[in-house]
Amino acid sequence: MKSEERPLVAITLGDPAGIGPEITLNVLKKEEIYNFCVPVVIGSSWVLRQCMPVAGVSLKIQRIQEAKDACCIHGTIDLLETGSLSSGTFLKGEVSAEAGIFSGQCLERGVSLALNGEIYSAVFPPINK
Repeated sequence: MKSEERPLVAITLGDPAGIGPEITLNVLKKEEIYNFCVPVVIGSSWVLRQCMPVAGVSLKIQRIQEAKDACCIHGTIDLLETGSLSSGTFLKGEVSAEAGIFSGQCLERGVSLALNGEIYSAVFPPINK
């Protein structure tokens, strides 16, 4: 199926202090995902890079400006850089306001893209409420 025939699906990183980024990376390492949708990640490139060794993956990151700009190439993450999270502002495995705010910003962008018809659907890995 051609990429223009597949639905655009946004995937947020979830809670960057939790397992959300690893879940997202493990989904994106599977080539079959790219056969039925165009995955677009909403989040932070530095969070993805930090979590790749933990998830046991090595993927390229391509920043895009709009969901429709996604190239949909297995091995490359199409990323809509979102959020105001800075390196060193949270610890893995610990609840923090910074990580929560970031999760909310990503969730908000995913919902906004869906409501505006820019994506077909949005997927939200675990977040700490």
